[in-house]
Parts: sequence; C-alpha cells; structure tokens
Amino acid sequence: MAIAGQERRETHRFGPNHRWTVLGIGDAATAAGVRSPLVRWDIWRLAPAGALLTVPQFGILTFSAVFLHDAKGVGVPATVVMLMVVQIGGGAARI
Repeated sequence: MAIAGQERRETHRFGPNHRWTVLGIGDAATAAGVRSPLVRWDIWRLAPAGALLTVPQFGILTFSAVFLHDAKGVGVPATVVMLMVVQIGGGAARI
C-alpha cells in the first residue's frame, strides 16, 4: 500500500528469496524539503537546558521532604501529600 506521492521500493534482505517492501517516507520528506527538528542546533541547546532545570527541582523537593519530617515533625503521609500537591500544582502551572 503506497501513500500518494511516494514511490515504493523493494529491497533484498536475508537472501534472494526474502523481500521486504519499504516505503521511502524519509526520502520523500527530504525531497519535499522537510527537515528533521534534530538537525537544528537550538533544539540541541534547549533539551539539555530543560534537563538541567530539573536538578534544582529535585534538590528542593528532597530537602523539603527531609525538612518537613525531621525539623518540623510532620508525619510521612502528610509530607507525601504536601509534596504531591506541590507537584500537581507545578504540572498544572506548566500547562
């Protein structure tokens, strides 16, 4: 089954009697001028920056859990609920 505007290619794999039909989707996208977002340098800068922003978040959440439990005497279930509320609120704020 071919998609409109794309040619079908046949390649031989695992010997002459075994054939797979491969759609040249990547070739058609390249011919149409569509570039992969992974080619762009700003994407490669954005991904590690986003990952590095999670490091302080984990540090603060870990410190908060220990501080609430040890220094303030809050129980483990209450600490879990408080941190869960903070995480859900942070996720809602990002949306």
